[in-house]
Amino acid sequence: MKKNFLKLISSFLLAGLIITGCQKEKTALNEEIDGQSTAARSEKAGGCRMTVYDYYDGIGDYHSIDYFSYKNGLVDEWLTFYGSLFKMEYDSKRKLTISRVYDGETLSYTIHFIYEKDKVVKEIWYDGNTQQVADEVSYFYNQKGEMIRNQSIAYDNYVLYTYTKQGYLESWFYHEGGLPLTKAEYTYHDPNKNPYEAKPGIEYSFPYSNAAFLAGKRWYSSEKITVYDEGGNSFVYYDLDPLQTTWQSGSQNYPLRANYVDILSGASIINTFEYENCSRDNNNNAAGKSLRQKTSMKNKNTPGVNFKSLMGSPKKEAIQKLKAQRKLKAGN
Repeated sequence: MKKNFLKLISSFLLAGLIITGCQKEKTALNEEIDGQSTAARSEKAGGCRMTVYDYYDGIGDYHSIDYFSYKNGLVDEWLTFYGSLFKMEYDSKRKLTISRVYDGETLSYTIHFIYEKDKVVKEIWYDGNTQQVADEVSYFYNQKGEMIRNQSIAYDNYVLYTYTKQGYLESWFYHEGGLPLTKAEYTYHDPNKNPYEAKPGIEYSFPYSNAAFLAGKRWYSSEKITVYDEGGNSFVYYDLDPLQTTWQSGSQNYPLRANYVDILSGASIINTFEYENCSRDNNNNAAGKSLRQKTSMKNKNTPGVNFKSLMGSPKKEAIQKLKAQRKLKAGN
């Protein structure tokens, strides 16, 4: 079952051409967002911690939801939308060393993290509590320390990443069996902080194949998802218009909600977030505390496959349905 895990592309959580003249002037707030390290922010007493990420796809009409809980200021448990619960273990320096993966009450995998120069360069996934290796996942970085590639040996897949000059994730491109499968491209025109940086202890999204989602200090203003069939033919699943994106912001400039509009279908794509350890309107300590009650749940409206959180190959019927809708809309 593992990634069918490692075939899993995050939500969640997918080149962007930056529109000339649309980029906002960098303010003191932006400099603070971009300049602070994740570690420094996580140590702040007032630092927000993300407890819920709810991704809604208006094209397929489903939600994918991840839940996070914390202990001693670090991520303690991460319940993924596909139902697997990751429990974290840290060393004395608060560095992640082991994660145990549960499906219900069953221990499915034990992940060991191997570091070089404070970067994880390899994960070893063991079956249950045995020494039987289920998979090895390797990570590669550029001179700036940005993840540029990760790959799974057992599942014959890899993901390539590109970045903007500011260090925001510009694209990820997932391949399986040497063939392209899914590509995501981003733009950034709004100074909203990246909620994925508000999960201290977790430097990247290892429960998902596109583990660098979403790198950088900001949350994206637009996203374009392209999927590929077995013959390498591409199809744009959605292309979000940054000029139609609207935000609801909360404490410390973290977004509570981001509403996107697909240029091609007119459908809504919505990202909703909840936090703890925040002031004002987005403090939600109950979300993380109730995580254990959700461990037996899977999101009932989540299909076995979606394009933001991809498990397996593209859902052909969804593509065909979308093509038919666009053809009808165009009057062809």
